[in-house]
Amino acid sequence: QHANRNRIAYIQERLTLFQQGRCLRCHSVAILQVDEVWPRALGGRVEWLNVQGLCQRCNILKSDRVETWWDYRDTAYRQWLAEEIRREQARGTQTAQTDMTHQLELTPWPGYTAHGIG
Repeated sequence: QHANRNRIAYIQERLTLFQQGRCLRCHSVAILQVDEVWPRALGGRVEWLNVQGLCQRCNILKSDRVETWWDYRDTAYRQWLAEEIRREQARGTQTAQTDMTHQLELTPWPGYTAHGIG
């Protein structure tokens, strides 16, 4: 459990840097929380492809719905995602055991709702 808290704190730090401290949903500058696109309550895991940084208000509003505000077609996002996965593999953490091609497949989940894409 301690290792999981450290990993979530690390992911929160990396998301905050990439998102420049802005909530992905409302774009406010805030302390970002790690939100699972596919919530843990529905079987989702804390993996790079399944996380987004939301402010507390937006995270509460999203609740346990499957929603994302990432544009998975965005080249900068995809490059960042690949680099974060490589970084974790080099550190020997949990993602190192996950097939990277699965992480980068970028196909929506069942029930996936994309906001701001189009």
